[in-house]
Amino acid sequence: MPGASEVRTNLVIEQRTRFMQVLVGVHDPSGVDTRALTLDATGPASPLVHEAHVGAGVHVSVDLFAPQRFTGVSVEKLDDTSMSLVADLIGERALRTLLVAEDGTRLTVDPSAGTPWLRVATVDALDRWLHLPLDQSLVDAERGVSRLRAAASLPTGSPAQRLVIGDALRLTRNASTGVVHHLRRLARASAPLQERLRSTLDHLVAGYAELTTHVSGPDLQLAAVQRAWRSLCDHRVPGAPMLPRQLRRPQRPRSDRPVAENPIDPRLVPARLLGGPADPGSAELYPVHDPTGNSAVRIEVVAFAGADVDDDLAQRLLVHVVDRRTSDPLGHGLLTAVPATRAAPQRRFQATTPLADRTVTDVRVDVYDVLKGPPPALRDAGALREARCASVFLAEWRRLVASARLSADRAALGDRIRPLAERLRWVTVGTGAPPFPGCPPVGRLLDLVEEHSDPVESLWIAGSDVASGDDELGFATGAGRLLVAEVASAGRT
Repeated sequence: MPGASEVRTNLVIEQRTRFMQVLVGVHDPSGVDTRALTLDATGPASPLVHEAHVGAGVHVSVDLFAPQRFTGVSVEKLDDTSMSLVADLIGERALRTLLVAEDGTRLTVDPSAGTPWLRVATVDALDRWLHLPLDQSLVDAERGVSRLRAAASLPTGSPAQRLVIGDALRLTRNASTGVVHHLRRLARASAPLQERLRSTLDHLVAGYAELTTHVSGPDLQLAAVQRAWRSLCDHRVPGAPMLPRQLRRPQRPRSDRPVAENPIDPRLVPARLLGGPADPGSAELYPVHDPTGNSAVRIEVVAFAGADVDDDLAQRLLVHVVDRRTSDPLGHGLLTAVPATRAAPQRRFQATTPLADRTVTDVRVDVYDVLKGPPPALRDAGALREARCASVFLAEWRRLVASARLSADRAALGDRIRPLAERLRWVTVGTGAPPFPGCPPVGRLLDLVEEHSDPVESLWIAGSDVASGDDELGFATGAGRLLVAEVASAGRT
């Protein structure tokens, strides 16, 4: 835009203090009184950073391995509507400086002041990155309820509060049918309702009850969730801690077909759509020659197992085929669902694209979300490995923390920490580098299963409010605490 100026900045975190310093970027459209701003807190971060719109044109970026601090903030237009939200996020004192700040101004903020908004951004980020069998309706309901909680800190009746509560109502209403189905399934189950799961669901339903105070007259969708919850509580009694389900360790796919390494890039596809990455060192896409005899390649990939696949998102997935050596584009195609059969009972997707007289081992295949744009022609193998390792570790660690909250079986949980550490160490053997930026030391994980350590206690602390958000294993607490959907998934029998 003519007359616009932008500043990209580096984040400087003051060690041993809760404060952080950022540099301000100012974007002043000519002839407009309001300004757009950025607090570009770029710096060392894991691959799992996500920018979420938290309301009123304010976007917050968080790193899922350090969710107690934002990595960036952008404000589309700093006006009376967005100002109260920005004040909540960085504090009134910092806002006063921001109002007169110029490009390059160094600003000290206390990120803990905006914890409710960090929670909103973190829930959205977990929805984007967390590759676990979650009930999507519970995730969406929590996205709405987290916005409601954050809106409570805004001036009552302000335009910003009305906008954020409107987003909360939209998300919770859309999720209500799925939430009701989930509560009814729990009511029909014979096992007692574990107390930890009961308390997390109660907190979620309390958000639905609070939202009814922000609407005029009856709201059928909000009321349906509350009725289902009352019915569940009437028929189910609290239960004792349960034993965790035994999960199979991921195995490399076996096939007699020509093998070409085509791992799914989690940066290109939202979580819980496709069946990977389960193991950062394996590949999920195995192209074969088109059996019809044409010079084409057929790509098949299994759908994510354990949760409903979002069909709207699935319809946006394309495959992109390039020459493995030259990166020349060869073709692309739309992934379409393939009906399950007796021979292949798991849902999968398929696409066929031209081979241009090459063999299947000569090509590289990527799957990507069409709304996010095609993948780069040249791919950084190291960055891809880091993203896959981070995605796997995030899911496995949070699964362990959720299981610890529901289980007293120390041996079973300890037995699941060591394979996680070993997988991360195996995939980076010979590189001399950590599995990904921000990764806890593998040795620290192994220490949790030594005789002098209690893995359940360590995992319990890692997922509780007493954990330090600055601890390298404390990213599942505070703003990054477990989702209701994570506890529900761990509690399934």
